[in-house]
Amino acid sequence: MNQTDSLPELTDELYFELSNWLKAEVGVDLGDTRKTMMAGRLAKVLNSFNIPSIQELRRIIDHPDQIKLKMVVIDNLTTHETYFFRESEHIDFLEQIILPKATAPFNVWSAACSTGEEAFTLGLILAEHFRSMSQWEILGTDISSAVVAQSQRGLFPNSRLKLVPGELLKKYFKKGINQQEGNSVVTKELKDHLNFKVDNLLDPKTQGPFNVIFCRNVLIYFDNPTKQKVIHNLLDRLKPGGYLISGRCEPIRQFAKNAKVINHSILKRV
Repeated sequence: MNQTDSLPELTDELYFELSNWLKAEVGVDLGDTRKTMMAGRLAKVLNSFNIPSIQELRRIIDHPDQIKLKMVVIDNLTTHETYFFRESEHIDFLEQIILPKATAPFNVWSAACSTGEEAFTLGLILAEHFRSMSQWEILGTDISSAVVAQSQRGLFPNSRLKLVPGELLKKYFKKGINQQEGNSVVTKELKDHLNFKVDNLLDPKTQGPFNVIFCRNVLIYFDNPTKQKVIHNLLDRLKPGGYLISGRCEPIRQFAKNAKVINHSILKRV
């Protein structure tokens, strides 16, 4: 039996209908090639909610009494794997270019933060730079309530910590034991200075202003009009002279209205 034999039925027509629904809800564009991924992730939802088919799920998902189901579907279709110190050139830019000129208080927004690896990476950098926990804050947001809840725990598989320098591992993490063996948890001292909440980049409730906003590896899922809207929302929440940093495969120079282009993935608000 091949992998697709055990997946729930998902016709092309229903795939594109659900893809368009997801795009309208949160701006994420799955494109034409993620049908198997969608079927696999929705299989878990069908199981959890005892729904017989994806077709039935689509029929009921927008009912006012199905808010929990709706959020679980969005969670499952927008959750992406990440790890600490991802795309190190942006961490280097923060350490070498931004922070030497920074003054406290210093506020960072990790937008579309997934399970929190990026936000806590930034926390490690700021804690080491400022040496005082009262001089900086980080906000992490994501459209998925499930991954926000995971971020708040500050508990990570050790496999995602491989790029964390040894001295920072010893200083800011505690290794899990018994049921948590193979995981590590962020120390309370660090965790207390990061906040996480659910927010939608298309219509963010987050206000700022921030010194730096990281929004990496999510813009690639948006079409150009949606990217324009999201980037406008983010730039509007930066302090003058603040930086917006996207993923290295997400060029944003073409959306640099009211901003100076630093490179293809970094803008500075003017």
